[in-house]
Amino acid sequence: MHRLASTLLAAAIVCASCGSATESPTGAGPSDDAATPVVESLAPEPSSEPEPSSEPPAATPKPLPVSLVSRTGSVNPGNMASVTVDTAQGAECSISVEYESGESEAAGLGDKKAKAKADGQVTWRWLVGINTNPQRADVFVMCFLGDRDGSLSTVIKVKR
Repeated sequence: MHRLASTLLAAAIVCASCGSATESPTGAGPSDDAATPVVESLAPEPSSEPEPSSEPPAATPKPLPVSLVSRTGSVNPGNMASVTVDTAQGAECSISVEYESGESEAAGLGDKKAKAKADGQVTWRWLVGINTNPQRADVFVMCFLGDRDGSLSTVIKVKR
């Protein structure tokens, strides 16, 4: 396209310079009242819009499904609590249990890779401390697989 515009522009300039001036009645050359040809550029005007990309837009990864299978609804201090989630086989999952006093550091919590079996379930079990006051414990689960991620939250009630 650019080459065609350049060729047409050059042809227009050549044509404008040959034979466009009129001879004076005396034959002494071009007259002063000869029309001067106007040559407009055939080149495209620069555009302020960016050229469209030939690359397809980056696809947004599908969310990783994470669903609650079971959880301890309420638990007394000194007893075990558990959460089981279902996700894609091979997903890497972690859990966080937040009490009023802060995040639990009980054994059994933390990162755990989903089991390699087809059901994709991950279970965490932990001992609720004997001195834990009655309260609501917020439970957060986050799973990753490749560029996909998913999460869920639930609540466990600590009672006396």
